[in-house]
Amino acid sequence: MGLQQNDPLCCSSSLHNFIIRRQTNHEVKEMESNMLPLGLGMALAQNEAAMQRFTAMTEAEKQALIQQCHQVKSKREMQQLVNQLTS
Repeated sequence: MGLQQNDPLCCSSSLHNFIIRRQTNHEVKEMESNMLPLGLGMALAQNEAAMQRFTAMTEAEKQALIQQCHQVKSKREMQQLVNQLTS
């Protein structure tokens, strides 16, 4: 005997599942927005002074740099961008 569409338990379960999915989607979006692009992380790992400068930046400054990274087309360009943090 399954739950019918007009059964309160069915609706409650559907609402619960909807809330869980929505919360999970929000958490994924938040996590993605806090993640560094792989190339930036690699370039920072190779430049300790730039890594220290990056960690000292405000969130707004970090987001601006991350936006610049999305325009980078090569490893060399990423290294140049990261090196600019210390010049």
